[in-house]
Amino acid sequence: MRLPPAPSRLAAQSRWLLRLVAVVAGVGLLFGGHPLAAWSRNLPDNPLSGSVRDGAALWSGFGDQVGLNAPYDQLRAFRQRIEDMRFSDNED
Repeated sequence: MRLPPAPSRLAAQSRWLLRLVAVVAGVGLLFGGHPLAAWSRNLPDNPLSGSVRDGAALWSGFGDQVGLNAPYDQLRAFRQRIEDMRFSDNED
């Protein structure tokens, strides 16, 4: 009985990278309703962009209702506070 060849190291790394990208994209879609809606508003007009905009707006609204957008909003507010401190005119 012949065994199938062992997967190459490159193939294993490619599968790992694909899984990582899929997880990161999924997390971004799950918690990134506001950026997704903003991105969709910048799409050029075509037959599909209206549906994408509507879907992104629905997802962003749903995320607001159930709190999925809260981590993004908190991170954005934290970044804004850091920038405000960095660029303020007050030197303490």
